[in-house]
Formats: sequence, structure tokens, C-alpha cells
Amino acid sequence: MNTYRMIQKSLLLLAFIPVYSVKAQVSFGLEAGYTGSKMTLEGNYPGLTNIQNTTNTLSGWHADVQLNIPVYKGLYVQPVIRYTTKGAKLTSESINPEVYTPVGQKLQLHYVELPVNLVYRQPVGNAGRVFVGAGPYAGLGVGGNYKYTVNYNGGVVTNNNRSVKFRREGGSDPTKMYLYPWDFGLNFLVGFEFKSLLTIGANYSLGLNDIDHNKMTTTKNQYVGVSLGVFLSREDY
Repeated sequence: MNTYRMIQKSLLLLAFIPVYSVKAQVSFGLEAGYTGSKMTLEGNYPGLTNIQNTTNTLSGWHADVQLNIPVYKGLYVQPVIRYTTKGAKLTSESINPEVYTPVGQKLQLHYVELPVNLVYRQPVGNAGRVFVGAGPYAGLGVGGNYKYTVNYNGGVVTNNNRSVKFRREGGSDPTKMYLYPWDFGLNFLVGFEFKSLLTIGANYSLGLNDIDHNKMTTTKNQYVGVSLGVFLSREDY
């Protein structure tokens, strides 16, 4: 499934939400929290070895605006607008230490995402409700920064930065890194809603789209998020 078809299906689902929710009470929520992101790398990066094990967790954050729309007993459609950081800390070694080699240190990316989740909620006594869910997401890259060093003979010669430009075609400006603008994949979530209207949750985002212009390599996003939020006008109140 290509990116545009996924977006079309998500928007079509959103268009039909009012039909299901005419008689339902829709709750509005705000969430924010920690994001720990990594990237999966495959292929051959010139001058570097062992690229499959070159990413470590990069700490960041996210903020959500979301709706919970009842569609059946315990089932909800949950469209979300999310601003989140992605990327990774990078570690790698030069194949030939006697050659000047650029070595990545950190890639931080910023995205606006549209997850559309199907969520099941189950009451737990008088404490609140536990929930689990999953669904697709589509994301648009809006900016980023790439930090790298130039190494020679085992030492760092210079520290450098490049801004990240998201575009469908690559570019020739050596001061910039070019990546595909669209990201899409699957989102999984679990959490608990307290009677106080507060929520705590966690989600895992698995990117399925190669965001790298290099045809010899593939680069995909993934992250884990932990959130604290509040929901207003819940239908169980």
C-alpha cells in the first residue's frame, strides 16, 4: 500500500466518523510525553561497517490532540494529530581509519502524524478503564538536524551539522541532508483511564516506509512513547 492510498483511506474513515457518532458522546483529549526513537538501517553505507547495529535510542517528546468516538460496545475510533520527534543516536566505525570519513552522531527529525486507531476499553472496578488499540499512521516530515564528525586515523577532525530537508527528490546542497517527506506505518497503544479523567499510556510506532533517497540502503523510523493526558466530556461520566 503506498503512502497516498493510506492517507486517502484514513481521511475517508474520518469522513464517516460523524455518521457513527451522531448519537454518541465524543471525548476530546490532550496528551504529551516522552519519545524514545531509533532507526532500522540496512544496506551498504560508503566507508562504514556494521550499519545494522549503529543506532541507539534518542530521547525526544511528543504532543497529541485526539478524539475518542464510540462506534460499538467498548470500541472506539481514535483519530490523533501528533507532533513528535524521531531519529536516533548513531555509532559506527570507518572501514579504513587512514581515510577521512564522515561518521554520523545524531539524526533528529520532526514530524506531524495522523494515527487513526481502533481502541477497545474495558472498565476495571471503580478505578477506571484499561484500553488497548492499534491502527495505521501517516506522517509528514517538517524539519530536522543531522550531526556528524569527520574522522581520520581514529580521531575526530571536525564536528559538523546539516539541516534536514524533506522533499520527494534529492538535492545537491552539501550543507543539507535530503529525506523523503512521507512516513507511514503501524501504531500500537495500551494504557489506563482514571476516574479523575487523567490518562496514562504507552505506544509503539513501527515505520514501514524507507525515508532514505539512497537506493543502496533503507532507513525506517520506530519509536516508543509514554504519555500523560486528560480527556474531557467522556461518555462514562
